[in-house]
This record gives sequence, structure tokens and C-alpha cells, in this order.
Amino acid sequence: PTPQDLRPKMAAFFEVRAGEGVLVADVEVSAPARAVERGDVITALDGERVTSVRELTTRAGSRRAAGPVHLSVRRAGQSLDLRFESPAPAADR
Repeated sequence: PTPQDLRPKMAAFFEVRAGEGVLVADVEVSAPARAVERGDVITALDGERVTSVRELTTRAGSRRAAGPVHLSVRRAGQSLDLRFESPAPAADR
């Protein structure tokens, strides 16, 4: 997914508070996180709150091994829990 920080007006539109998530602006069909949809707001990664694109990419990049990933998202006013398998980091392949 391509993340984008939420500005206050965008946050109101997506029914979250500013700073409480990251908007999914675009999705790659071949990405492991295919369950994530354009317009989702990612609010947590592996149970830890996400407040900015920087925080999301830092946490995602620090994952050392392949395995299950848990994303909490807001979609169309509802909270959803998405799970998928993360591939091994490029250095481990």
C-alpha cells in the first residue's frame, strides 16, 4: 500500500481524529497486504498505534522475519482487523 499522512479535514472525512492513522492512498495488487484497500486508514501495526507515514514505514522496515502481520484499519466507518503473511526481508532471500 502507498500510505499518506492524514490532515485534519481528511481525518474528519474518514471518521478518525487527525494523527490517529495513515491513509492508504494506493494499493499494489501484487502486494502481500492485498486485503488493504484504497481509502483504508491504518490505525495500528501488530497491535501498536500508528500516527504517521514515517512511523508506519519505520516499524514495517524494522520487521526482521517473515511471518504474520496484523493491521488494524478503519474502512467505511468500521474497524477491521486484517492479517496476512509478510515475506522474508530481501537480505534473507
